[in-house]
Amino acid sequence: QFSSMFGMQLSTEVYNRKYEDKSTLFKNPLREDKSGSVNAGFTTNIIYGIKANLKATYAMVESNQAVYSYKKHTFTIGLGKTF
Repeated sequence: QFSSMFGMQLSTEVYNRKYEDKSTLFKNPLREDKSGSVNAGFTTNIIYGIKANLKATYAMVESNQAVYSYKKHTFTIGLGKTF
């Protein structure tokens, strides 16, 4: 039976959101967020039926209301078993 030793995943998302913020904390009640993320993952067989996977994600939001802006890096490591 053929089974691949390695796998790779790539994805990206981009959003532009506009909405009215009903809070009284900001002068401008119209909030505009520009956000996006990029994901890259790698999977490999380490022992028959057991796979290791690594994933890195970068996410960001730029908002006209600075308190909602951020940049974030996330790294995950996992193991999976197939039956």
